Amino acid sequence: MSQIKKQTELQKKVEGLIRENKNLKKKLSKLRKLAYTGVNFSKPREEDEVKEKQQEPQECDYCRGELKKISVFNLEFKVCQKCKARTRIK
Repeated sequence: MSQIKKQTELQKKVEGLIRENKNLKKKLSKLRKLAYTGVNFSKPREEDEVKEKQQEPQECDYCRGELKKISVFNLEFKVCQKCKARTRIK
């Protein structure tokens, strides 16, 4: 009797976790859509281009990958292209 009861409890927990996983996937997809539409790629000015060309490319402290500046929702980040680590600038 207890074995059957344990199995039904486990089945209920599994079903609950499956429902929760579906809900989290939906939320994640909505957030991805918001992040994708909120990314601002602005063309650099000529003065900025000259300064950037003169500077050496910056590299990540962890993996020595190249750092690039990315702007999301008016926040600027430096993102490593290799390990995807990011640091906030503004």
